[in-house]
Amino acid sequence: MTATAERFWVEVTPRLSAVRDEGPVVLPRLTGLAASAGLEGVELDAELASVHRQMSALAAYRAGLIERKATLGARQPLPFAPGARTDTRPDADVDDPSLQAADDFLPDEVAVLLNMSVASARYLVDDDLALVRQFPVVWHALADGRI
Repeated sequence: MTATAERFWVEVTPRLSAVRDEGPVVLPRLTGLAASAGLEGVELDAELASVHRQMSALAAYRAGLIERKATLGARQPLPFAPGARTDTRPDADVDDPSLQAADDFLPDEVAVLLNMSVASARYLVDDDLALVRQFPVVWHALADGRI
């Protein structure tokens, strides 16, 4: 468990749907926790390093989610349908993930989901797909918080 999780009970977990009867829960903002906890010196440095490791892990997690969305979207049943897989060479290995192109609408979907421009989402999708498919060792190091 990281220093942040021990001190502030902060957890990063996938969001799962849950039925709640008691209404929304208001949590304190993370921006105010460092000051209210009185972090200084070595503790502040350790917290900053912990945040960096968690951000690395989240970036790797996001890359994995985008790669999965791209892989699932590339498996459209009709090869020439809008947004379907663009790699239609007959000799291509259909199970080779490096050859699976993202569907045409993936950057648009990511732009809506992440509230960003389509151009920014296109860069994000391209970078994340390259990270996961072409540089898996780097992706794993990022997920482990080593870089």
